[in-house]
Amino acid sequence: MKSRRGKFRRQILPTTLNLSERVTNMTGLEISQGKMYDLDGNKLQTVDKKLAMKGILEFLLKFERPIILVAHNAHNFASAIILRVMEEVGLLNRFKKLVIGFADTLPIIRQKLPNRQADGKNYKLRDLSNEFLKMYSEYCDALDNVEALYDLIKCIGITRIEIEQHSQSLQYLANRFQLTRLARTRSQACDEDGSVGTSSSSM
Repeated sequence: MKSRRGKFRRQILPTTLNLSERVTNMTGLEISQGKMYDLDGNKLQTVDKKLAMKGILEFLLKFERPIILVAHNAHNFASAIILRVMEEVGLLNRFKKLVIGFADTLPIIRQKLPNRQADGKNYKLRDLSNEFLKMYSEYCDALDNVEALYDLIKCIGITRIEIEQHSQSLQYLANRFQLTRLARTRSQACDEDGSVGTSSSSM
């Protein structure tokens, strides 16, 4: 996480103690004998999930509320991870008292740069950073991505109003993820029973 007032970063050791080859290729991180290492072989300090989430809450307490968190593809990825982990460690209610929603820069940048795909380009954060910020990196470090997005927002000229317009409330996102999880559970149950079923919901 990053703002004008500072940065927050914690490494969480996966519970499986295993990173797929794809993740290692993307991040440059690997796990060996229960320890996490970077691409240079340096051992990284890691914390458990609850301690990391408590750190996020303490970091957010520095700011005026209400707080809107901003991320690239926030509504489909970043928010889902944070909400799930906050719920797992029993801190979701405290998180809801600080944060009112997530804003997604992906649709904003698509509106501001509508011809990228026609020109054979995409909206991936790494490629946008390479083009506009001249930041070339083989790996996707989490804090590097945050800093790249922070600079992209200023470079492309994304305004506070646009961020607010492309935000979704925490309650809406939590409800949506709950429905998705319920649908997935039902689908798995149907697969195990050898039966087929469909469900739909409108909001």
